[in-house]
Amino acid sequence: MLDHSSLNESAQGATRGIGFTIGSRVGSLFIVGFTTDYRWLSQTSSVDDTHPNFTGKRFVPIAPLIGLKLSDYLFKIDYQTLGNFEVSKSVPEGGRLKLSDPVGFRFSALFDRLFNKYPWGVYYESTTYNKKVESNVGEVTLTSKFSTWQIGATIAVIF
Repeated sequence: MLDHSSLNESAQGATRGIGFTIGSRVGSLFIVGFTTDYRWLSQTSSVDDTHPNFTGKRFVPIAPLIGLKLSDYLFKIDYQTLGNFEVSKSVPEGGRLKLSDPVGFRFSALFDRLFNKYPWGVYYESTTYNKKVESNVGEVTLTSKFSTWQIGATIAVIF
């Protein structure tokens, strides 16, 4: 099994992905809906026998969201309790590692529209995983939770 101390290591990386949101206005200010996204994560910090490689994929099948639309600004937050983070590289014992049972959120602040169609902005996401699944061992509840966070830029296409 992947020793638990290596799950506590810090790793830096880059993320790219695609997501979809569907929502409806409630009154003139609020938006409610659902979002989904799929991301590829690549590790940029060192990888060796003492620092595992957390390059992988993150999938959020569905997450409820609420939003606030003010003039040229859109603020939205989604609550993530489904999905997983699958590490692409094998663990030392030869199995695959998947972190599951997430609890987290993603907050986005979108601003003016580029070409009157594409809002752009920034986001912050924080997720804690409560379980790990190793292909050659099975599912285990983590005694120390595994947490990730990220900040970045985002652009949206509104139909």
